[in-house]
Amino acid sequence: NENEQGNYASLQGTSMASPHVAGVVALMQSARIAAGKLPLTPLEFDQLMQSERLSTDLGSAGRDDQFGYGLINANLAVQAALDFDLDPPPPQLAATPTVIEFRADLDASGITLSNVGGGELDVTGVTEWPEVMWLDIEPSQSVDPSGLGAYLLHVDRAGLAEGDYTATIRIESSVNNIDVLVNMSVSANAFAGDVGDIVVLLFDEENIFQAQEVLVVSSTNGAFEFTNIASDCYLVAASTDIDNDFVIAEVGEAWGAYVSKFNQTPLILDSDAVNIDIEVSFDRLEALPTDNRLEYSPVEQQSYGID
Repeated sequence: NENEQGNYASLQGTSMASPHVAGVVALMQSARIAAGKLPLTPLEFDQLMQSERLSTDLGSAGRDDQFGYGLINANLAVQAALDFDLDPPPPQLAATPTVIEFRADLDASGITLSNVGGGELDVTGVTEWPEVMWLDIEPSQSVDPSGLGAYLLHVDRAGLAEGDYTATIRIESSVNNIDVLVNMSVSANAFAGDVGDIVVLLFDEENIFQAQEVLVVSSTNGAFEFTNIASDCYLVAASTDIDNDFVIAEVGEAWGAYVSKFNQTPLILDSDAVNIDIEVSFDRLEALPTDNRLEYSPVEQQSYGID
């Protein structure tokens, strides 16, 4: 209609930011394909983003909580995509996430350290500052000789007064340093979150990537019982399956294992065993590498009603 006029509006939020970024990614992939190169993988895109080659920096130098990695810049992004495999960036340490919130019902989480550039770097220290008694940090089995990988965080609220607590984890490397902020809440009114149905799986220790028995329980009480189990060594895990893909413990799903997600210990079941408690919670770590995901078959699934 010739009487219609174009208008501009100022909008904010992920609903506006995500289509802009998606459009820039489409330009990046199109440019690579036109140049006879393979499209970027999601990991390669993350590396480019975290190395700040796709954006114009805003606010404090480097990534910050207000502006993230800055303002997406289509020209820079396309050039970075074309140069990615020809001009690798220098090594750079990155931590995910950079802010951890231990709300009142969460006792464990984690951070993943990676090199988002080229070359090599070494992690030289992962320490609390200031040192606090309620926070414990330990490397997981995924941490390599250079110090990169997942680090497990646990909090102990015993003896602490009600309120909010803060600490900083200083991560030092041979290239750059990163601070990860840790916030923890202590509440006098303990509560258990309701995340919906929980899939409880029993795995044979020799074949832990295919469930032997499956139950579905309510997370409000979470009682479960396996019967007529052959004497053997088993692992027990529990998780939401929000996307109903019959794969548990993916990012974005609440999960846990016995004795804990950070210490998956086999059970020798040669007689009745009771009080097998599993704490299920959200965090940023996956249970296993995606090539060895914990899966179950819908045919094996059975409902277990709890009054």
